[in-house]
Parts: sequence; C-alpha cells; structure tokens
Amino acid sequence: MNPLSLESVATLEVSAASGCVVKDGRVYVVADDDPHLWGFSIEGARVERLRLLHGALPTDAKARKAVKPDFEALAALPDGSLFALGSGSTARRRRAALVKNGHATVIDCTPLFVVLEQQFDALNLEAAVVVGDQLVLGQRGNGPNSQNALIRLGLHEVLMGFSAGELPSVAIEGIDPLELGSLEGVPLSLTDLTLSLDGRVCFSAAAEDTDDPYVDGECTGSVVGELSGNRVIWQTPIEQVVKIEGLAQYDANRWVMVADADDPSVLAKLLVAPAKAMARR
Repeated sequence: MNPLSLESVATLEVSAASGCVVKDGRVYVVADDDPHLWGFSIEGARVERLRLLHGALPTDAKARKAVKPDFEALAALPDGSLFALGSGSTARRRRAALVKNGHATVIDCTPLFVVLEQQFDALNLEAAVVVGDQLVLGQRGNGPNSQNALIRLGLHEVLMGFSAGELPSVAIEGIDPLELGSLEGVPLSLTDLTLSLDGRVCFSAAAEDTDDPYVDGECTGSVVGELSGNRVIWQTPIEQVVKIEGLAQYDANRWVMVADADDPSVLAKLLVAPAKAMARR
C-alpha cells in the first residue's frame, strides 16, 4: 500500500502530544509530560487550556519524566465529557481526569490497573475510544516479546465507577490480542484508537525500537489503519518518519494527527491527511 503523506499545518504550544479528540470544531490534545488538556483550532491556535491535576512538574527533563502523569489517551464520552487516561506504566501514572463543563475530576485507576498488570508483562495503556456500549482501551506492546491488546470495558460500569471517583476492575468484559506486524523490521506498537465519522474503529501505531514502557527508543516510522474487532482490515505507513501518537477525523474532508518527537524541547506538530486516505477499503 502506498505511503500516506501528511501535511504539517501547525506547531502546537505543547511538546509530547499524545491522545487527540475532535469536539465542537476544536482539536483537543493531552501530552504525556503535561498536566493540562489543550484545545486548538484546526490552524493550531490555542483556544483552551485546562489544568487536569494540581501541582507543578519539575522543569528538569529526568525529574519530570519520573513524576509526570503520563496522559497518553483521550476519549470523548457519550455525554460530551472528555476522559484523559494515564498509561499505568508506573504507580504515579495510574490517574485519569474526567472533564465536563470546564471542570476536571481526578479518577483513581488503581483498581483497574492492579488487575490489568497481572495480564501484561509491562502495562502501558495508550489509547481509549467508546465503541457502542464499551470503553475500549489500547495496551501498547513494547518490543518483540510484548503484546498489543484491546481491553473492553463495560461503559455502564465505567460511568458508575466514575461517580465514585475510580475506574473499577469489574468493568472488564474481555481482553483481545492485537497483531500489528512490523515496520522496517521494528515491531509496531499501538498508540491511539478513534472512531471515524461513519463509525469505523481506526488506529495509529509506531515502530519504536524499545522493549521498555518507560525508556524511549528510536522511532522508524508510523502506520494508520482500520480494525474490525481485534483484526486489522488495512493499514498503511506514513511517508514521513514521525511518531504518530494521536489521530481523529476532523470533518468530512480531513483527519488530524499529532506527533511526539520524544524530546521535551521539540514542540508537537499538528498534521492533516485527506479523508479519502482513511476511507473504507
């Protein structure tokens, strides 16, 4: 399949961009080393910045990495709220934030993550999307000995847990392995999940040469594609060598993506692809 060329439309006001959601014409982004939810126009102008967690993070890169909330996933919920999820790869990264009407509520993910860490060698959640009556989380595999997977949670149980300030383990309805293959000899690891405007589950994945959910590795490229359940229907590589960490359909003509350079001194890029490149095949 021919590589997909992306147009860089803006440099965002944040580095380490990760989860990406489009809502009310705005591109909402969370970053793994920042405690805010960011809202941007399609041209990249900041229109909103909402603090998700209290407290300042260190400016030193190494110290910041050790204590950052690691918000890797962002999902839109049926009531219009947004849900930012930590990766769970360390004890400090087991929090989420529920954003509704301009207010953020911290959610304790420990009950769910304690159970999930028994299922994976290294827990590293990087994606979330509502599909029907389920909240589907994406486990990112790291290296050849780690498995990508889809974790299906009952949405009703999730929302009931939110009312108590936690993400409950009783919400688990199933865990399905996800085979993504490799790119340039490097295993692909899941980085985001989203719904297209016509209801298809689409994904992004990066080929990052690391077997550690904490330590970054060299990225040799990314792919985007479509799933049916836990089966890949199609996927195509991105022409540019970028680490795509978030994607969403903006409108009938455009998809947006954000890339993480794994360098806190490098601001994230907002990238655009034509909708036809992500069409049903």
